Amino acid sequence: MRSLSVIRAPKELLIEDLGRHGFGRYGVTEAGACDRGSLKLANRLVGNPESAPALEMLLGPAEFLCHDNLIFASTGAKLKLEVDGVQQPQNCAIYVKAGSKLEPSMPSRGVRSYLALHGGVFVEPVLGSSSYDTLGQIGPKPLRSGDLIEVGPPTTFVQSELAVAPVSELANHPTLRGWWGPRVSWFSANSVAKLQTISLRVTERANRVGVCLQGGDLVRTRDDELPPEGVLRGSIQVTPAGDTVLFLADHPVTGGYPTLGVLDTWSCDRAAQLRPGDILRLQLRQCCADASHGAIEIKQG
Repeated sequence: MRSLSVIRAPKELLIEDLGRHGFGRYGVTEAGACDRGSLKLANRLVGNPESAPALEMLLGPAEFLCHDNLIFASTGAKLKLEVDGVQQPQNCAIYVKAGSKLEPSMPSRGVRSYLALHGGVFVEPVLGSSSYDTLGQIGPKPLRSGDLIEVGPPTTFVQSELAVAPVSELANHPTLRGWWGPRVSWFSANSVAKLQTISLRVTERANRVGVCLQGGDLVRTRDDELPPEGVLRGSIQVTPAGDTVLFLADHPVTGGYPTLGVLDTWSCDRAAQLRPGDILRLQLRQCCADASHGAIEIKQG
């Protein structure tokens, strides 16, 4: 079995794949990579299935020692990447020899980076997934300095014709898009209209479960309690105190606060790269089901 060691672990170093599915009725959320697009890209670059387990790093810096010849790719948050002191590009496949040291820096933009290894990180799945759920504490435990990471057996690797995969820069002030949620009527029309025009700030309360946003000042028209109902990754809920909470990968399976909206897939991935102090805007639209035709009509909200 090929391997590499964690010489210096970043703030959070997890093994993640695309999550575990079908266990919501037991109270187990999907978990998986926070930025799924970056995980998929890293795996494609090294010739893995998109769902292969990889490393998710929160901030940095980090240092790894390769015990065998390996092929890896780094995606996600923008950072400097060095192999034996020589800077390497992100978003491409890189070959390293046994004995090499791999050093990702602290990101200059974004918070989560992904390190995929050809063959995938080898770990025993739990409920069909190798991901770690920080809320339910299910799956392989967070990695620490001194831990050994095993890598799965190599397969046929075909080098991409692209030297570096084209990836959009992480915007300083992103606009996150999605749809109004089922409880938008619980808020005043003025609040809902205002939310489309103002900027929101990410607070210090941010992790894999979700991020808390400041600046919405939403006014509720109903103060009664809402029975718990299912929520998704990207759900936007508002607490009785007026806090706007945006759920990420390790969200609970149900919530008792009104769901104002739900982000689309791209915006969920982009939200995973938000750091405290970042400024964002929401752009939500209505989704209306036409029961007579079974079609979905999207209207600009």
